[in-house]
Amino acid sequence: MRPSILYPLFAPIDTLTGIGKRYCTLMSNLCGGKVLDLLWHFPSGFVDRRCNVPLCRAADGKIWTGKVRVVEHAVPKTKKQPYRIAVEDNTDQMTLVFFKVFGDSIVKQFPVGAERIISGKIEIFNGLLQMSHPDYVVDPAKPELMPLIETVYPLTAGVTNKMLNRQIMQALERVPDLPEWLDERYVAQQNWPRFKEAVWTVHHPQTLADIEPNAPARRRLAYDELLANQLSLAIVRGRLKKQKGRSLAGNGALKEKLRAVLPFALTAAQERVIAEIESDLFSDYRM
Repeated sequence: MRPSILYPLFAPIDTLTGIGKRYCTLMSNLCGGKVLDLLWHFPSGFVDRRCNVPLCRAADGKIWTGKVRVVEHAVPKTKKQPYRIAVEDNTDQMTLVFFKVFGDSIVKQFPVGAERIISGKIEIFNGLLQMSHPDYVVDPAKPELMPLIETVYPLTAGVTNKMLNRQIMQALERVPDLPEWLDERYVAQQNWPRFKEAVWTVHHPQTLADIEPNAPARRRLAYDELLANQLSLAIVRGRLKKQKGRSLAGNGALKEKLRAVLPFALTAAQERVIAEIESDLFSDYRM
C-alpha cells in the first residue's frame, strides 16, 4: 500500500554509507532502524559558528570561525607532549593544539603555507591565542562544508554529533519532492514551507529565527504530525465499524410490551436514540 516514491525513506539505515554493523545497532537504539527515523530525530540545541571577526578580536572561551594560513609545525619530542601548529590571519597568530595525532594525517591536513577555514573554541594561554582540536577544518574551496549554525542532537555512547550529522544529511538527500497534501490556501495563510523544505530547515537552519520553537518549518511539521495521527485514527475507526457482525432484527414485540408498562411517554430524543440502536442492531456490521 506504500507508494514506491517513499521506499528510500523506509529503507534500513544500514543502506546509508558509513554505517557499520556496530554503528547501525547504536543508531537503531537511539532513533530507529529506518532512514525516516533519522529525519524525526530533531535537534535539541545549536552551536553558533558565525563569529568571523579577525583573530586580534577573538574572545577567550568563545567559538571562533575564520580562515587562517598554516605557518609551521612544532613536532613534539615525546609522546606526552601535544602537537602544535602555528597559524595566522592578517591580524594575529594562533596555535592549534592536538593531543592525539595519527601518523602523518596532521601534516596532510595542514600543509605549511596552505589556507584552511577552522572553527572551535578560543583559549588564551600565557597571553597567546590557542585552539585545541578544532571542531571543523575545511578547505576554503568548499566553504559550504562549514556549518555556521550547527545542529546538536540527543546522542548515545558511541555516537558523536558529527557522525550523526553526516547520516542525517544522507537521509535528507533521500526526501523526494512530494505533492502538497495540505490545503494550499491554509499553507499560504500560515506562511509555511513545503514539507521537504521544512525538514531541511529544521536540520540545517540558516538563521537563528529558524531554530525558534514557533518557526514556520517546525509549526508545519508539527501540524503534519497531528493531522496524520488524526487521519490514521479515523481510518482505524472506519475499519472497525466495517467489521462483519450479526444482524439482530426482531419483530418489535418486546419493545411494545416495555412501552405499554411505562408510566410516561418517551421524549423525541429518547425515540431518536431507540431508532439509532435499532439501526445498529439490524445492520450486518458490528455496532
